[in-house]
Amino acid sequence: MPLYEYFVSEPQIGALFDRTMTSVARHRHRPAINAYDFGQFVTLVDVGGGDGGLMTEILKVFPQSAGIVFDLPRAAANAQESIDAGGLTDRCRFVGGDAFQSVPAGADAYILSNFIVSWGDDQAVIPLRNCRDALAKNGKVLLIEWIMPAGTEPREGFWPWDTTVAMDLNMLALFGGGSGRVRTLSGFRDLLAAAGFEMIAVIPTSGSVSVIEARPLS
Repeated sequence: MPLYEYFVSEPQIGALFDRTMTSVARHRHRPAINAYDFGQFVTLVDVGGGDGGLMTEILKVFPQSAGIVFDLPRAAANAQESIDAGGLTDRCRFVGGDAFQSVPAGADAYILSNFIVSWGDDQAVIPLRNCRDALAKNGKVLLIEWIMPAGTEPREGFWPWDTTVAMDLNMLALFGGGSGRVRTLSGFRDLLAAAGFEMIAVIPTSGSVSVIEARPLS
């Protein structure tokens, strides 16, 4: 059974997965928030936002913005709990759906955090194209992901469990050789181009992930 279908069939395991993703926030979410100005956007959508850990942290730091946590309906209760606990009910809401079908329309930023890594190119391009179709004028897509160094590109110096190589091995174990993986910078550039985007910036963080900024091709 595919992993994410298993989470739907076993809600307690799905909830455990969401809590685990939230528990690494200080290693992934917070470095990205410190490195990038999410406050430039009026409305942000976190695609595959789970229990809302990333979006609620963004909105606490950038009070001028509003956000949508978008994920499969199974995540609704935990996401709403995070939104309520953060006192963000006036600026944040959960929307249930499937990013491989569509995403909420009209936002000026769509965030995919540790999302693309789970899918091969043929699959990953689908939610990216859906984001492009939904994007407001002058909007951007933001990927928060590990980047596999290639050639003479500098290696990273992070704790062993969260390096690009460790995550690449995790993806191989979870999804097999034809699906999820940690991409090189050129791999991200090609994937974004196939979805109708151009990469315009790569912002390193103090953690193991980078923020990749892209806009629709003109």
